[in-house]
Amino acid sequence: MSQALDIAKIVPEPNYIQRISPEQLLVVFEACKHLDTAIPAWWYDPSSPKPRRPCPTMLVVSQVCRSWRALTHSTSTLWSEVLLDNVK
Repeated sequence: MSQALDIAKIVPEPNYIQRISPEQLLVVFEACKHLDTAIPAWWYDPSSPKPRRPCPTMLVVSQVCRSWRALTHSTSTLWSEVLLDNVK
């Protein structure tokens, strides 16, 4: 019984990513938002039966966890440009 009580007192430390401040995360996210336009079109093969297109970076980042979702959704500059399709 005392062992169960001791285990209950253990508080896990946050992982490294949780130690990064929201301001620092925003710097990283701002850098990442340009990845969609920086990636060359080599990944796209129109002759493929199911051409694969990557999901917009900010959409992926916003789905990682609740705190990232809240942070990305509350920062309008991250959503000022969203590449939906870079194939002409």
